[in-house]
Amino acid sequence: STQRTWGTAEEEAQVEAGQLDDVMNMITNCSACGKEGYIKMHACNIPHFQETIIMAFKCDFCGYKSNEIKAGGAIPAKGKIDKLLTGKVPFTVILDDPMNCIYIQNPRDHLPAPENADPRLEITEYTRTFDQDEELGIHDMKVEVYELEDETM
Repeated sequence: STQRTWGTAEEEAQVEAGQLDDVMNMITNCSACGKEGYIKMHACNIPHFQETIIMAFKCDFCGYKSNEIKAGGAIPAKGKIDKLLTGKVPFTVILDDPMNCIYIQNPRDHLPAPENADPRLEITEYTRTFDQDEELGIHDMKVEVYELEDETM
């Protein structure tokens, strides 16, 4: 059975037929076989993002499919990042790094200790959760062979 992620069967049929006003169809060439096909585009507003364009292409000739999501709408007059970089807007960045692989450049690193400590950087080490270990595949790792080799050395 097909799992529906949105809309009714009637709405899906209308989208396929290009009958909904907010879904645009444009003729374009398939990037796999070069034959002519249609790309469907829908503009929507996603909270906390700009207007977003969702695009889907399916080639009726070779079966190739592609989907893209791109920012749309007007280009804002000013970017938000400038306010963050100049310190005009306070913010906190939390980096959850269960593999301990993130490197953050310390602008005071060239100074001798203890002056080289960055007063705005807080590092908190923690023990990974079971779910994090599971997601990383740690529970499935076979390490018995390596443990035996270490014991014989």
